[in-house]
Amino acid sequence: MLTGSLLTHCFVHTTFAFNAIKRPLTASLLMILRLAVLLVPLAWLGEYWFGIQGIYGGMATATVLAGIVALIWFKRIIQHEQDKVAGEIHD
Repeated sequence: MLTGSLLTHCFVHTTFAFNAIKRPLTASLLMILRLAVLLVPLAWLGEYWFGIQGIYGGMATATVLAGIVALIWFKRIIQHEQDKVAGEIHD
């Protein structure tokens, strides 16, 4: 439960951060990934296999996976930006 909540907040705040660093398209892509690619199919599969409770499990799983993807994506972009700045300093 705590991990799911933590990754939910990581997802939300990562999308805020993408908007703050002028990458709104990336934030939008993450939202689409979470909703269309993960949440709807996993909730449907959860309901198919486990009934009503499976919907909530699918939603939780989608949010956890989206949080992990958001953190990895954000880390890569920040690393790329740092490398770009370091390259400019040495030039």
